[in-house]
Amino acid sequence: MSLKIIAGNTLVPRPYLKKWARWLAQLQEITQADAIWLMSLQGDRLQTVLDSGQPSLDQRTAASELANRLAEQAITARAVVEEYRAEVGCCCVSVPLCWPDASVYGALVLMAGKDGRSLLEWLRHMLESDFRTLHFVRAIDQHKNLLETRIAERTDDLRMANERLAQELSLTQRTAQLLRQMVIHVPGGDEHGYFHKLVQQLVQMLRAEHAFVALIDDQDPSRASTISCYSGNDWHANFNFEIAKTPCSHVHKRRGVFTSCDLDSEFPETQAQFGLQAESYLGVPLLDEAGCTLGVMAAMGGGDMLDAHLANEVIELLAARTGSEILRMHTEDELRHLALHDSLTGLPNRIHFRGRLEQAIAQAERAHTHLAVLFIDLDEFKTINDSLGHDVGDRVLVQASKLLEASMRDMDSVARLGGDEFAALLPGADSLEADAVFQRIAKAMSTPLLSEGIELFLSASVGCSLYPDDGTDSGSLLRSADTAMYRAKALGKNQLQFYAQHSKQTIQRDLIVGNRLRKAINAGELYVVYQPKINLRDGSLVGAEALCRWHDQEL
Repeated sequence: MSLKIIAGNTLVPRPYLKKWARWLAQLQEITQADAIWLMSLQGDRLQTVLDSGQPSLDQRTAASELANRLAEQAITARAVVEEYRAEVGCCCVSVPLCWPDASVYGALVLMAGKDGRSLLEWLRHMLESDFRTLHFVRAIDQHKNLLETRIAERTDDLRMANERLAQELSLTQRTAQLLRQMVIHVPGGDEHGYFHKLVQQLVQMLRAEHAFVALIDDQDPSRASTISCYSGNDWHANFNFEIAKTPCSHVHKRRGVFTSCDLDSEFPETQAQFGLQAESYLGVPLLDEAGCTLGVMAAMGGGDMLDAHLANEVIELLAARTGSEILRMHTEDELRHLALHDSLTGLPNRIHFRGRLEQAIAQAERAHTHLAVLFIDLDEFKTINDSLGHDVGDRVLVQASKLLEASMRDMDSVARLGGDEFAALLPGADSLEADAVFQRIAKAMSTPLLSEGIELFLSASVGCSLYPDDGTDSGSLLRSADTAMYRAKALGKNQLQFYAQHSKQTIQRDLIVGNRLRKAINAGELYVVYQPKINLRDGSLVGAEALCRWHDQEL
């Protein structure tokens, strides 16, 4: 990873560049990209801000020129540009990056051997979410400077008006300071830290008694749950409430700021739903890019809360920043899921499975218990894939993954390692429990699968290794289970075989003999001998058998 800050560029703070560098590295790992560039438009020239990975030396110049050209095209067209070039041996995709006011910041360029366009689009949304935050801070600073200029130009005849502007300036400065702290000190960090700071500052700025941020429940949109709440100069326990019985329902319906100064009469169940006593309420929706409501940010207190006009401006500005933060959190969660799960079946991938296995080994070591690892390979899957096509093969893999998951115990986990190979982790299991799991797998797969009117019969060859007998680390346990699986294949498939040391020795000897035979052929060490064929009636020579022989000094 190369991190380069443009001289004199005050638009993007260094913590944001470091965060973006992590995102580029994650995207490069997921797409297995040769290189990713983040470019900024400085006047009429493009300048590289961040780059992750480098193509080979002989391709570097061509790749750099291609990346710059595609970035210029994407910026000019304000659209995604895609091109495959033989000289760099892969596909390049470029997307423009824009500020909220539609001015161009620069472009992202991805050079990858496989399609990474959708992931590049997600990364663009994450970056442009940060651009909105930086844009808001710049807007506040401009507003602050404007107010300072206006105050300086006032005369003594406008003293009362100046006092009003000074009050607004003070609040704007506090708001700008709060946003700047959140931008610089919490750039994509702990989301709880961000929201805790937000609600605490809301209470102080608006002279409120309570403040909270709540998200709508995905499973039940009629309810919402707080993710941070500040009350009475201390943190308040999070709570779940019915939206319709609170002033948050008006925020949700109007998708705009809502104020109530008489909660007891307008919303008599508010205190019961929130557990917070207050006279007045000020709330604003948290929206996504499509304008859909994600949640609500609200402040509650007595009758001396800040006047509505000024408070509305403050809370709307903070809500925009908070909505961007929530979208960033969701996007990062999706990226983490993609990095640790198989895109076809949704099962954990090899990396995730190794992590779980290492944790289970550590727990078993502390508790002096056992665990089992199953290496599962679908029988004759290549025949299905080659004869019926990859689409049918993919559907078979998805259905097989569901059958495997349904065959596991509650504490077990199954993962797809690649192709038609799966693995299962059975914490606390011995050989008998592992065999019981295999019997459920065999029974589940005995029912034929229907695909495009064709009945497909599945079976699986399964190898099992046990901790600590067959290995004490993730690598050795997986290798042992893999060895046992190959023995199950050799013995007729559709069965479970446990790892045995002689199986490993047989496989190792076959490997050694095969390697030495290849070398002997290349070295001309094989020779031919002839064995005569004799007619036993008269002793005449009627032919001969030609035999190829090999003598190895060690074997």
